[in-house]
This record gives sequence, structure tokens and C-alpha cells, in this order.
Amino acid sequence: MPLPDLLKRPAKRLIPHRGMSVDDHTWTDAHDYHRYQQLSHSLWVHGPGIVGGLEVTATGLEDNSIMVHPGMAIDENGTGIVVREPQLIPITSYRSETIYIIVQSREIEESDPNHAGHGLAIEPTYILEVYRGLATNSLPNEAFLELARIQLSGSGHPVTAAADRRIPSQDEIDLRYRRCVTSRSLGNARVGIAAIEADLDGHPVHTKGLIDLLDGVNGSTNYSVDFYGYINITDIPEQLTLLMMAGYSSFDITEDMTQSLKTFLSRGGVIFGESCVKKSDDTQDSGGFKESFNDLAVFLDRQLVPVENGHPVLGSLHKFSSPPAGVRGTDMMVSGDGIFFNDSDYGCLWEAGVSGDNGSRESIRSTVELGVNVVVYSHQRALENRLTSERTQL
Repeated sequence: MPLPDLLKRPAKRLIPHRGMSVDDHTWTDAHDYHRYQQLSHSLWVHGPGIVGGLEVTATGLEDNSIMVHPGMAIDENGTGIVVREPQLIPITSYRSETIYIIVQSREIEESDPNHAGHGLAIEPTYILEVYRGLATNSLPNEAFLELARIQLSGSGHPVTAAADRRIPSQDEIDLRYRRCVTSRSLGNARVGIAAIEADLDGHPVHTKGLIDLLDGVNGSTNYSVDFYGYINITDIPEQLTLLMMAGYSSFDITEDMTQSLKTFLSRGGVIFGESCVKKSDDTQDSGGFKESFNDLAVFLDRQLVPVENGHPVLGSLHKFSSPPAGVRGTDMMVSGDGIFFNDSDYGCLWEAGVSGDNGSRESIRSTVELGVNVVVYSHQRALENRLTSERTQL
């Protein structure tokens, strides 16, 4: 049962007394109180995700199976999932498609023959809590946890570990969508990167830097963040709080794109645009991306002004008096009601992909901290939008 539904349940605790009649309903009520309290605690304090273990590795076996290692997780209903032994999951598909490695909790009713009455049918006596791990090409409607995904090439190549975990290639295990629980989370951000322009590695510009940034949020703050992958701008997931758009060249602006982004902003979403200074082939950007993004802001009825001292993004977690300098060495960050654009290239510094003075340890740390602020700010903006909506419904 998801957390919103759990919170709607009345907290009704049984009061035992002498002479009280106890039947199956009374017994169920007594157990349900503690069970739902435990589920609420797991979701409210920790949230769904992997507690520990549950690593996914390639085996090199002929059936192209992968191994899910022992570990524990909490699913979207607050149910604990314990995998006690390594499990082999064969990858039997030979088509070009995405395969999801997931784990789900299952309840199986079990009967005890010793409890059968005279000539009566044996009623279930226990509920056995088990799990199942499987490879599927579509995500289920029931509660589940994703452990990994694999983009199969369809060529029959063996599944292997990713050479670069930030940008897995086809037939490599992609671990970027794993969600880990935290001891206490102040909020959860959900981040994706727009599939506008690809680098020479075939992934959207600044994907590696963004993944490194999100790892920093999950590993060094009391906030959690989920990676939603490569986003089609005309079909933005409703849960997304932050959309990153990065590139070198100009891009086309369509009516469908504009309407989708307007809807996203109206839900409290944040757009972070950034032009990359240098392509992987060492050619410099032409400024086309900046021009297109400025045009996009006009279509979205946003006026971009410099981010100055006192802007909420400068204090959402780490404290800044002004945005730090990026690769270009100057402060070139502007914003406008949910939109940010940075022309000094933080993304390359997030992945430590720049050498020289502008790639110093201090530059990397300051731009990473500002990036963390943007992620946290996206959660705070979405939260305020939700609270405002709830107030207007009263």
C-alpha cells in the first residue's frame, strides 16, 4: 500500500480486557495495526529503495544470465524484500529492446494440516512472504524495485558490466536507475536529461557530468534523487522535478515542445539549460545552443535575468553570494521563474573533464555544490507547488 493510502488509514489500536471475545476479525485488527505502523515507518523514514546488496553482475554463462546477489530492499508499499541467496536470471531475448531487472515481493498462503478440524477443509494458516526476481521488457503495475536495465542490441552479444557506468552501451548492465534508501531524507528530486543533442559517445551532452552530480546528491546530502533517464521533451514524466538541457548547436523549437515545457513549469518543474564549451572532438561551440535556449525562454514567456545574491537557488543547501565561475571562467548564469541557463559550462567540471586552471579542485567543488543546489531547489519548488495546490482545494 503506497504511503498516501497508508496515511489515510485510521490508527486504531485494540484495547484488551478481561472476558473479551477474540475471533478472527479481532486477531486481524490487532496484527494489522502493528503491520501498517511498520509499513508507514519504512516509507516515511526511509522510503522505497535498496537497503544494501542486491548487486547485479554478468556471469558469462552460455544462457547470457545475470546474477542478483543477496541483499535487502523496501518496495513502494513499505514491504521488506530479503534475497538470501544469489539468483541467476537468464536473458533470453534476442531482440533489440530494453530489459528491466526487477525484484517484487509476493505473499503465499500456507496451510497447516495439523490445524484442520474434523472433516473440515484446511484453511490457510500462514502468509509466507517471498520475493521473485525477473527480467522483463515492461514494468509492472504492481509494486516493484528496479535493480538494473540492459539495452539489448539484438545481435546476440553477451551481457557485460559497463565500461563506463555513467554512459552504459548496448548489452551492458545499466545501474543508473537503482534507488537506495537513506537513513532520513529531507526530500526526493527526480531528474532527467533532454535528448536534444548527442556527444560523440552517442549520449546526450553532459550525461556523465549529471550522473556524477546525482551521485553526489545521494552520497553527501540528506536529499535523495532518482534518475529518470533521457527525456523526450514532448512527453515529460509528470513526476519529474528537474529537466537538464545541454548542447553545443542550435535546436528547433516546436509548438509541441513549447506546450509540454509550459505544462512542466506549471507543475513546479525546473529547467536547467547549459551550453557546453568544447565538444569531444576538440571543436569549440558556436554559440548556437545559447541562442536557441534564449529563443525558447521567450516562447515560454520567461525573461532571463542574472542570478544575484539572495536568489533561492544560491542558498537551497550550500551557501553562495553569487554563482561560481565555470569553464569559461566567468559568472554567466541567468534565471527566470523556473528556468536557469548557464553559459559557463558546469557539466564538464562535474565530471572533472577539464584540465588547467578552470579545472581546479576548488572550481570543481564549487560548481558541484551549485549543481546540488539546483537539484534541491527543484524539489523545493515542486513541493511548494503541491502545497499551494492542496491549499486551493480546501
